[in-house]
Amino acid sequence: MEAAHAEGLRQVGLRSPGPHGLVGETADEAPDPIQSLAAFFANLAEYAGLYRSLLGPQGSARVIDHVRRRITATIHLATCVSPVAAPQVPHDVPAAFTAGALIGVAADWLQRGCPRTPAEMAASTWPLLAALHHVDGGTPTHHA
Repeated sequence: MEAAHAEGLRQVGLRSPGPHGLVGETADEAPDPIQSLAAFFANLAEYAGLYRSLLGPQGSARVIDHVRRRITATIHLATCVSPVAAPQVPHDVPAAFTAGALIGVAADWLQRGCPRTPAEMAASTWPLLAALHHVDGGTPTHHA
């Protein structure tokens, strides 16, 4: 169970879906953003019991905060014009909003017993993320 938890946090935090695909991949290896989101939801589904307990009403605020911060940081680094590795990510409203939205959608989906497939969740989530990040033809508008 501990290995599943560590792998799940790595998947969610380091390889989070962003406007370019999975955060942490190069442009050459980045899949379609919808495939990236489907992989994100598939990982959640694979460890649904674990994530349901961690992200649900009786879950861990510490874990939720950790995952939210990791997603925010990785999205910030993937979408800013000149990413700088810094110990503290500046306040990036779109990145923080995206992280919170993904966690909220994931928690709701898990609590409802994963009624849609990961692919359906990705197809439902991507238009919302694309609108936020002003994705036009697959290229996001970058922010500072």
